[in-house]
Amino acid sequence: MQILSNLFGPQSENYERSLNRLSQRQSVLSGNLSNINTPGYKRRDMDFAIELKQAQRGRMLDLSEEGGAVTVQGGDVRIDGNGVDMEKEVFLLSENELRYQTMTQMTRGYFRGLKNVIREGR
Repeated sequence: MQILSNLFGPQSENYERSLNRLSQRQSVLSGNLSNINTPGYKRRDMDFAIELKQAQRGRMLDLSEEGGAVTVQGGDVRIDGNGVDMEKEVFLLSENELRYQTMTQMTRGYFRGLKNVIREGR
């Protein structure tokens, strides 16, 4: 990725990290839905506020499978101990998908602008 950073600046890395994080959150939320009938399963999500602070401080974000995913405490828990609410998870998946689409459009626009500059506006 160093080549892209040298060519396109840190903005390309920011877009890449954002898309990776949104993709990772989609996996975590999908995992919640897949375990909706697993007794004792605790729902998981990613805390973007913490990660945003880390990114602003210049720390590399951990993009491993478990990086950033936290077990969420509170909320309604069924008798079997499962804390997944299907309606909430579907809403969060939809919201995350919209964020991903928006980020891809922003990334596409950024590279279109660079392409325009390279072609000198032709």
